[in-house]
Amino acid sequence: MSENVDLDWKQALPAADEKKLLEFAKDVAMFANTRGGLIVYGVREENEQAVELAPVPNGERERQRLRALAYGRVRPMVNGLVIEPLSDENGERGLVVVSVPLSSDAPHVIGEKNAIGVPYRDGTDTRWMTEHVLEQAYRDRVARRSDDRAALSGPCRRPAFRDRCDEGGLAGGVGALGGACAVPARATWS
Repeated sequence: MSENVDLDWKQALPAADEKKLLEFAKDVAMFANTRGGLIVYGVREENEQAVELAPVPNGERERQRLRALAYGRVRPMVNGLVIEPLSDENGERGLVVVSVPLSSDAPHVIGEKNAIGVPYRDGTDTRWMTEHVLEQAYRDRVARRSDDRAALSGPCRRPAFRDRCDEGGLAGGVGALGGACAVPARATWS
């Protein structure tokens, strides 16, 4: 299986050196800024193709460390980040799967002081947002929040419409209401 726009193979968990820690934060922000994705630790790859399992420690301690890295190095914090183990038959080693959701809080920034960046995924590559792309990303965030507020105070809040909105689910559309309860789609940057 090959890496793609929402899948990234990693052989080893991030080491304690700053470069590897920054790479983990970059990967989390990159997926959150694009469309979400999976980072899978414990898989050796060549030319973006998985070639064999390379089990890593995947206990609670390792997963807590990754959570703390993400929460401490990515701003704003990525809500809904899930870090799960997939263990071997002994339950000691295996894979660590980091599931990064598409984030309504994008763009997510990494770095500190005068050295910050905003990564995003382009195919299997990481790119860095330029000024005009970053400007559009912030406009999209403001629009999403405005749309969310409007949806919460719009016709779905009135008893006469609530049942009809609930039938299709908040994100599923509302038929006769013409989408008054729909959650806006996410933009992608290039």
